[in-house]
Amino acid sequence: IASMFRNSDYMLRLYYNDRLTDLIQHLGPQNVFVSIVESGSQEGTKGALSELEGKLNALGVEHRISLGINVTEQTESLKKVPKEGEDRTGWIFTGRGEQGWEVRRIPYLAALRNQAMEPLEEMKDKLKFDRVLWINDVVFSVSRSKKSSVT
Repeated sequence: IASMFRNSDYMLRLYYNDRLTDLIQHLGPQNVFVSIVESGSQEGTKGALSELEGKLNALGVEHRISLGINVTEQTESLKKVPKEGEDRTGWIFTGRGEQGWEVRRIPYLAALRNQAMEPLEEMKDKLKFDRVLWINDVVFSVSRSKKSSVT
């Protein structure tokens, strides 16, 4: 199970953390690996993910939760525009702001998704993953009927 979060404290504490542990118990903790990346949150997302990590540890679920950089570090990294003649892949000139250059959103988010997938690549010789389930900031529930379905 892979996820990315930013500024998601409320949703994590109110829904996601408990629903994720429900899903893991339904699938079997031994059958799941959880990889979560957080990036630059300005509120309690890091704390909510730390609480989730405690729950995953209690269930014996293998996982990696990367709490990433803080908002100040993120802001500083966005100011490091490559100089003229340097590789500006992932940047776009908009004319806004101090330098006129901004990070392209899609390549930035793709890099975060790749970061969430890294543990699976690193473990490929040790474990085989049949599926990757991406769950971000959506509300979901686990239904335990005779046929056992996830909704």
